[in-house]
Amino acid sequence: PAAVTTPDPATRSFLSFAKVEFEHPLFAGLFEQQATKKSGPVIESPKVYSSIVPQTGARGNSIISLSNGTSFLIEYQRGAGRILLFSVEAGMTWSDFPLKGLFVPLLYRSGLYLAQNQIVPSFIVGDEMKVSVRLRNRTDKDSYVLRSPSGIDERIVPQFTSSGGMAAFTSPNSSEAGIYELRKTSGGKEGELLQALAVNIPVEETDLQHASDDEMNNFFARVGLLPAQVRRVVVSDNIDAAILESRFGVELWKYFIGLALLFAVAEMALGRESKDA
Repeated sequence: PAAVTTPDPATRSFLSFAKVEFEHPLFAGLFEQQATKKSGPVIESPKVYSSIVPQTGARGNSIISLSNGTSFLIEYQRGAGRILLFSVEAGMTWSDFPLKGLFVPLLYRSGLYLAQNQIVPSFIVGDEMKVSVRLRNRTDKDSYVLRSPSGIDERIVPQFTSSGGMAAFTSPNSSEAGIYELRKTSGGKEGELLQALAVNIPVEETDLQHASDDEMNNFFARVGLLPAQVRRVVVSDNIDAAILESRFGVELWKYFIGLALLFAVAEMALGRESKDA
């Protein structure tokens, strides 16, 4: 059985988080992106007064470790199943973990993570795609591609964590909406599908309400269009003709024909007057 570590209650000393594996799927999309890549997300650590000392063993992976080197949260693999073990109870005797903002979302994400195959984040067109995948049977000959919805493959190199077999994949090329496929290839042959990533269009682009004149003017000003460069087409206008006119200008042949007829009538009138004279 695991031992129990209890800091001296007289001094009321406590342990805190020392290392967090932010690449783990549990934390995907849970924290805001930091301004610099060197500093990880800021996480509020609980004060841990007492905890068990679980052993990771060959099948365990420490997700959160404490300042004394023991594990706060461990994931164990057993076949296709997973077990998450916290080293503290859910009450207030061993720690103040239930009072921290991480408590509820971490328990919620843990339930989702254990109930389904993987927690897969969704992205918006133009976002940087970042996903963590646990790789099994990894070899040096493996390569990885990210296939776009239109079938274009992008070679992608993961960043591996020191333990646990987690690999972080990052790509800035979310230029189209649809399902991207992260695949592993080995020996030139396409292998397993590691992850399917959904890239959606922005929610505001699906809003079918009519924009007001002020909203349109603000939009044109934001993208650098002058009022003279914009032509608004009403419902009664011929859309095809309006588009052609905006591209090639207005056709003048009709006006020249009318002008030629007018000149012809004027010439006939002048000719008749001269004969009468």
